[in-house]
Amino acid sequence: MHNKIIYLGERPIAENHAGSKARLDVDSILFKRYAAPFMNMSLDMFKSSLSKAKYLSSFDSIKYMYKLLGLKNKNIVIQYPYLYNSILKYIFSSVLNHNKIIMIIHDIDMLRDISVKDSNRTIEDLNKCMLLIVHNSSMINKLREIGVYTKMIELEVFDYLLEKNPKVYRKLGREVVFAGNLQKSRFLETIGMEKLKLVFNLYGPGFDKNLIKWRNVEYKGSYPPDIIPFQVQGSFGLIWDGTSINSCDGSYGHYMKFNNPHKLSLYIAAGLPVIVWKEAAIAKFVEKENIGFCVNNLEEISTIIDLMDEEKYNTFVNNLVPLQNKLCNGYFLNRALDKAENILGLELSNNHQ
Repeated sequence: MHNKIIYLGERPIAENHAGSKARLDVDSILFKRYAAPFMNMSLDMFKSSLSKAKYLSSFDSIKYMYKLLGLKNKNIVIQYPYLYNSILKYIFSSVLNHNKIIMIIHDIDMLRDISVKDSNRTIEDLNKCMLLIVHNSSMINKLREIGVYTKMIELEVFDYLLEKNPKVYRKLGREVVFAGNLQKSRFLETIGMEKLKLVFNLYGPGFDKNLIKWRNVEYKGSYPPDIIPFQVQGSFGLIWDGTSINSCDGSYGHYMKFNNPHKLSLYIAAGLPVIVWKEAAIAKFVEKENIGFCVNNLEEISTIIDLMDEEKYNTFVNNLVPLQNKLCNGYFLNRALDKAENILGLELSNNHQ
């Protein structure tokens, strides 16, 4: 099957957050499975409006779009959302119309806000695909509800490729790690409340220096995605979003009901037990694998830790080891692609009968 599948390669700008890491890891896994990409997309030329304008009028841009329009009757793996979506969405629409597409979903903006611009176009594009590889069963159910009828495969958790697995000693305590884009995580503005009885170690870009006023908050710096799993210090990794410590609210909090935050993959790669909102889609995975605990609000955390013993905590840590081995080596996407290829093989054989 492999020689019948091609993929569109990607080279997004590497940054100190999950977005580029997830796409680059997918690209690396696709390269190992299917060899060289049909072509490589890069965001390097899109660092400014001027560079964008220059690219659009360049020979490379025209050649690139011409190559895409020339794709017909191919089996193609594409990551979604598309790189520089606003420019190439009509080109990609043509690609979807004339080829069998396996689409790997990273984010779907309309699940944050169903009224978001181009929601109907998104649904149309997803329905033009042959297969979608989506985050989890909750996302499958929601996409079905809003009109996506394409076959879907559950990824379960994003891989987090590393050359070697971090071997970090973890001990039960009150230090909670939160890693990511700190600027958009508005709930951090209230984590200094004494009633939480926790210490927060923050990692990532966008740190608000006003948070230093809290005695229980320490900013540990921003690291590249391949380095941070070896750096995080603490007993638990927190997966939370929105503006409140009482619930995951707003559009970002709502989105947690359907998506797999890349934070989960980072914490697993780091061998760090996790704390997650009970209504998050990934809560089922955390409970099934017994790698942490779920809460309704952040005030519950200290009570649960008070009642926890070292044996329970070490069970979390030990259960993380096989998952760490899997996602650091690309197991989950490869498993989904195996299923996709089996379905594609059946489609091809049925078409030739």
